[in-house]
Amino acid sequence: MPPASVQPSSAESPLALVVEDDAIIREDILTVLKQVGVRCLPAGDGAEGLRLFLQHFPDLVITDLRMPGMDGLEMIRRIRDLSDDVCIVIASAFSDQQTLLSSINLAVNGFVTKPIQREELVALAQRCTLPGRGGRTLLRKVLDHNPDLFMTTDGERVLYMNRPLLAFMGADAPDDGAMRRIAERLRPWDGQHEAEWLARLLEQGGNDHFLVGGPSADGTGERTFLVRVSRLPIEDAHLFVVSFTDVTRIREERDFYLDLALKDALTGLANRKRLDDELKKEVWRAERYAKELGLIMFDIDDFKRINDTRGHQVGDHVLAELAGLVRDAVRRVDIVARYGGEEFCILAPETSAEGVADLAEKLRRRVEAHEFAGAGRMTVSFGVAQYFPGESPASLLARADQALYQAKREGKNRVVCAADPSEIDLHGSCED
Repeated sequence: MPPASVQPSSAESPLALVVEDDAIIREDILTVLKQVGVRCLPAGDGAEGLRLFLQHFPDLVITDLRMPGMDGLEMIRRIRDLSDDVCIVIASAFSDQQTLLSSINLAVNGFVTKPIQREELVALAQRCTLPGRGGRTLLRKVLDHNPDLFMTTDGERVLYMNRPLLAFMGADAPDDGAMRRIAERLRPWDGQHEAEWLARLLEQGGNDHFLVGGPSADGTGERTFLVRVSRLPIEDAHLFVVSFTDVTRIREERDFYLDLALKDALTGLANRKRLDDELKKEVWRAERYAKELGLIMFDIDDFKRINDTRGHQVGDHVLAELAGLVRDAVRRVDIVARYGGEEFCILAPETSAEGVADLAEKLRRRVEAHEFAGAGRMTVSFGVAQYFPGESPASLLARADQALYQAKREGKNRVVCAADPSEIDLHGSCED
């Protein structure tokens, strides 16, 4: 056969993986392939060859059989577990019958013997790369044009990232720090996972999925992704495909309707259901991380008189106006809820007993000094409770409610601190 002409390689040229532990032979094979326009990936053993295969999805694999560590047959077996269409050529001087039978059983596409003849290698490479190239190119196009973000990993390193994930991460190719950067950029919505959440998910075997969020590539907003992990079907290997499906719009719609379901229609505050949910979460946080937690219950004094003398429409305006006064005076992390009727609650995370009593007193004075449209001056009574370790949400709520009723009995327009759980029959007061 006449020598093949030299052809320049390009991004669309076939990609060959050359696995050979002898550096001189490996370099000879690479030189021949490059001369006919084939892009090449060199590997010194089967383990490195398998890693490069998973990272680059080559069209052609040319491999020796006898190599240290993972040999050629083992590498071929693992590659065939993943792909039936990639072209695999064995280049070896070792030709016993059992080895040849094993190679045939693994659907090897061709053989070249050592010392390798240039014309034989070129002819075999040109014949083998066409069908494999089409399949691999199609797979890459599907992955690169899929809006989902995909990557493959061995649990420690990212082996492959499709173009959408590369663009989202602002990267040209995966590197040794890719796992860490992905875990830092995309954080679980539930807030219960540490920075190594991705590695922990892979350690669990990929049997779970959950929502993560992070800034969009252009920095214009937050995106939400559903993470799914699948183990690749390779024996004795921990290799995974991780997909990130953009569910931002679904989450926004869910949050919109959930907000409606958990919001009091009259005041715009959280409703009783939202309060119960948030109280359970904050009690769990306070117990788990030894954090302080305060709860305030307050009630408009003599509100029935407003409804009876000025009508329920004015009463509704008073409730909405009071909600606005309180909402503007608390922190963003505080939860203000309408407990029922003219009774309200404030959940104050990471707030000391003194701090929550001071907040209640500030609100009492603010309301007392305010002129309500159509109703004039009004007062409010407050019951304050501080979370004690081991206490249930129901107990915390009951102590605040008991303190509120004590404030009513003692003359209204005042702040009363709840008794400790161990002194539930005693009454404490923190009014000025």
